[in-house]
Amino acid sequence: MEFRDFFGHKISRMGIGTVQFGMNYGVNNSGGQTSMADIATVFEKCRERGITFVDTSRCYGSSEERIAATLGTLNARKDFFIETKLDLPGDWETLDERELLAQAGRSLEQSLRTLRVDSIPLYLLHTERYLKFPCIWEFMLRQIENGKVQKVGISLEVGPANAEVCFGLPQMSALQIPFNALDSRWDAAGFFARAMERGLLVVGRSTYLQGLLLMSPDSLPENLKYAAVFVRRLDDIATEAGMDRKTLCLRYALSRTEIGASILGLDTAAQFDENYDIYCQGPLDDALLDRVSGAFSDVPEHCVNPSLWKAPRR
Repeated sequence: MEFRDFFGHKISRMGIGTVQFGMNYGVNNSGGQTSMADIATVFEKCRERGITFVDTSRCYGSSEERIAATLGTLNARKDFFIETKLDLPGDWETLDERELLAQAGRSLEQSLRTLRVDSIPLYLLHTERYLKFPCIWEFMLRQIENGKVQKVGISLEVGPANAEVCFGLPQMSALQIPFNALDSRWDAAGFFARAMERGLLVVGRSTYLQGLLLMSPDSLPENLKYAAVFVRRLDDIATEAGMDRKTLCLRYALSRTEIGASILGLDTAAQFDENYDIYCQGPLDDALLDRVSGAFSDVPEHCVNPSLWKAPRR
């Protein structure tokens, strides 16, 4: 397993996304919430194969609870680097500063208790929109001072247009971004160069675009039919390269050296094995990497931004 150093921590290049551990999630999820047996199997396999990075959140249903229970049973807490997130209630924009800080404090304390840790290695704001209130970032910095978190960052909700405000924040250490083979926005905006200049850990998520990139173009739901042309284009590139579409998408994400870790969600332990086998095939050659990078500049933002999937197309 390839690793990146993150302030003395070994971050595995392949990480585990755990939203399915706590709830039903994904446009292509037919199996529902991951079973406790499969969660245990996944963590055992991760420990055997050197995968250390785990991403979770308070808003992922029972994910934090199930992670903590499983790692406790396996006596494996020291083997994993856990990234979780500060989540505010849905009406956060209507709250005053005192109420916001009280909610932030509750979110952090719940994560600490649930994960059964004294300090969280990497704590992210779950959206850059929280920066509307400067007191929230000040809250994050105070948690470093009091030892409840070690490093802080932000999970970007939408795209690179909202990254600029994050680059200048004090003690910013990491940015999590939605990134996949269809999404050329980050390159076009020069995001990766800016992040590397600042020494930030970039964490990629949504490698399969919430499962859309694993679906047959003929079986896409009605609100996503317009994406079929891009899925077929991926199929054409993959077929010419002698691989399937899933392999191409994952190897593409893992070939992007600007990304320190790619977190991969899964519904079952069998899906973990599939992803790990693809990881072991190594990066794409430069010609194929460049071809994928240049093939999707015409993909509209509403295709790669799931928060817009339910909006009417015009």
